[in-house]
Amino acid sequence: MSFDGFPPMMGQLSPATKTYSAEEALKFAKENTARQWSIGPDSARGRLASGERMSVIHRPKFKISKNEAVFTIGSCFAREIEIALQGHQVPLLLAGHGVIAEKYDSWREDKQIGGGVPAGKISRGVFHKYTTHSMFFDVHRAFYGNTVPDEGLLELAENKWFDPHAAGLALTSKDEALKNRAAVDAGMNEVNHADVVIMTLGLTESWREKKNGLIINRAPTGNFLKKRSDLFEFIDFGYEDVVTVLKHLVEMIASKRNNKVKIIVTVSPVPSSTFTNKDVVPASIGSKSTLRAAAETVSRTYDYVDYFPSYELVTLSPRQLAWNEDAVHVQMDMVKKITNTFIDAYYD
Repeated sequence: MSFDGFPPMMGQLSPATKTYSAEEALKFAKENTARQWSIGPDSARGRLASGERMSVIHRPKFKISKNEAVFTIGSCFAREIEIALQGHQVPLLLAGHGVIAEKYDSWREDKQIGGGVPAGKISRGVFHKYTTHSMFFDVHRAFYGNTVPDEGLLELAENKWFDPHAAGLALTSKDEALKNRAAVDAGMNEVNHADVVIMTLGLTESWREKKNGLIINRAPTGNFLKKRSDLFEFIDFGYEDVVTVLKHLVEMIASKRNNKVKIIVTVSPVPSSTFTNKDVVPASIGSKSTLRAAAETVSRTYDYVDYFPSYELVTLSPRQLAWNEDAVHVQMDMVKKITNTFIDAYYD
């Protein structure tokens, strides 16, 4: 292979590469009051030094009407956004769907709470999707049906069945696990009616179960990952794999919705522990950077996909105003700031 000379500077550019005339770029520079990092009233430096929660001037590709049905998918941050949107009377397709508190592995008999809700109440926590691959699996399943043995359930011990494609459910009998899976499927099937899909990317670190060869949403909790390590293998996806699956996902949704869907991609700021041998700080930043780059690529590539900067709003805000004491979960006032920015940008 020869490397003589310089690579061609122009040629067949990817759809994610944007070119503008000099006149267009100068027009943008004239009209964009938030283009400067350190100069001017809307400079990034001024906003970062304000001591207030970060603000971003977001110019969306499209608008959303209040009667357009919204389907949210992604990490736990998606559920927080969903709750806030509900307060703005936005029609949410997952409203009323989920699994009751007692079915979650977080169920506490003494406190009568599980899945973040009181006993007998339905929690949507089961719909948390942490990776692009797990999102793709359940959306594909909603559009095209399921051909996986045992509905994708795994028996980890005698009559202890695990749903690796859901989130937070306790191990249970096969009959009960199938009922829970049916409830998850019923909610995921609502994507067939979505006018707007809000997609929150969470992690690149994933697990594959070897029985069916599928990328799963989560590994089992407790000691079962160690006890049944023969059933699983760990994968940390790189940019190429993430963006490929994300492109397939948005194209699939657009195709099934006859190209009449609006997709908004965000990146969850919520960090996670790591299964790699890296310090958790660079591991987390590397994962989020990969997801942020993938979100940017699909937003640039498709007219019906927009990127919303919830990640930047949180991570560039003062920590004491953005995060709970655990330094993992985002304060509700910060979530309100994000959703108000979202509403102001996309709704008239």
